[in-house]
Amino acid sequence: GGFYPKVNLVNLARALATLGPAVRLRVVGGLSRHHRRQIEKGGFSGGLEVVPPVPYAEAIREMRSAHALLHALWTGPSTASFQSAKTFEYLRSGRPVLGLLPEGEAQRLFARWGHPVLPPEASEAGIRSVLAPWVSDPPATRPPDEALRSFERRAQALTLGRLLDGIAGGGA
Repeated sequence: GGFYPKVNLVNLARALATLGPAVRLRVVGGLSRHHRRQIEKGGFSGGLEVVPPVPYAEAIREMRSAHALLHALWTGPSTASFQSAKTFEYLRSGRPVLGLLPEGEAQRLFARWGHPVLPPEASEAGIRSVLAPWVSDPPATRPPDEALRSFERRAQALTLGRLLDGIAGGGA
């Protein structure tokens, strides 16, 4: 799904550039010129692959076949309670995920399920300290536990439907 406009990728790119030529960053969903320049500034453009937007089912397949995922938000007044569908899709994928996340709900969810979380402004060294071990010894895929199944779109739709039924039935 690309990156939000306020996300800064320079330190990520710098960290990736130090991890060796085999490291790749595959961005599915397109990449803005702004973010491409940030990656180039960080010295990582050779390991970058950008794929245009794909249908939802294909995006989920891409997530589940990745060696690792990156979920990046920005620090700002709106991000403490911000939740994107991607947060739950990444948690549900079973893949290792690095969260570059501000303090808030997304950060707590990632930490709760054991994914490393750094602030969006994390240094190159901080990011490298998480990713370097993944290059030499990739984390295992984890099957989603039952609590994560509740984050699937279908389960969320059923929960919302029950809530709306309760409101509609309670107001009559």
